[in-house]
Amino acid sequence: VVGSRYVSGGGCSGWSWNRKLLSQLGNAYARIFVSPSLRDLTGGYNLWHRRVLETIDLQTLTTKGYAFQVELKARALSTGFIGVEVPITFYERAANRSKVTWRIVIEALLSIPRLSLLRHRLTLIPSAK
Repeated sequence: VVGSRYVSGGGCSGWSWNRKLLSQLGNAYARIFVSPSLRDLTGGYNLWHRRVLETIDLQTLTTKGYAFQVELKARALSTGFIGVEVPITFYERAANRSKVTWRIVIEALLSIPRLSLLRHRLTLIPSAK
């Protein structure tokens, strides 16, 4: 279950225009390579079933930063699990600044296209479920 800022009823509060733009562009970019069915691939408010996490094999994850959120979802979808989104409103941190850095953005730009290989496996490997 994905807590989504980008479905009806969801949103962000207190973000600057450039933070909103970066998030929207990041999600659009990830949807191209991973899954057009999920609107919020970069969000971190997720509920994972234990079986999903055991199937993904967390030891083999290759990303860090926010691309980690995308990789988890890509791997779950590629093994036949289904993602469901529920609306959330994300409120900007009151005490701290965002953790997004240019290093994290560059990592995502370079690593997310590789995740498209997982999506293409869906047509080659039958679901384990």
